[in-house]
Amino acid sequence: TWERPGGDAGAALPAGWTEHRDPASGRSYYHDAATGQVTWERPGGDAGAALPAGWTEHRDPASGRSYYHDAATGQVTWERPGG
Repeated sequence: TWERPGGDAGAALPAGWTEHRDPASGRSYYHDAATGQVTWERPGGDAGAALPAGWTEHRDPASGRSYYHDAATGQVTWERPGG
C-alpha cells in the first residue's frame, strides 16, 4: 500500500479540518470549515495538545486565526504557548 510521506501525515487532522485534492496539481490542501481557512500545509503539530495552565485559545473573527490569552498575566499572543 502507498503511504504518504511526511512527519505527521498519519496523524488525525484537528477537529473541523478536512483534506482535499487540488485537481490541477494533485496536491493535498486543507480546509477548516469553522473559519473558512484553506492551506497547503497540513494542520496539526501541537494543535491537539493541552495548553499550559491559565491559557485559553480564542479565534480572531476578522482573520479566523487562533490567538492565546494568559489570564494570570494578561499576555496575548498569536503563537501557541508550549509547556
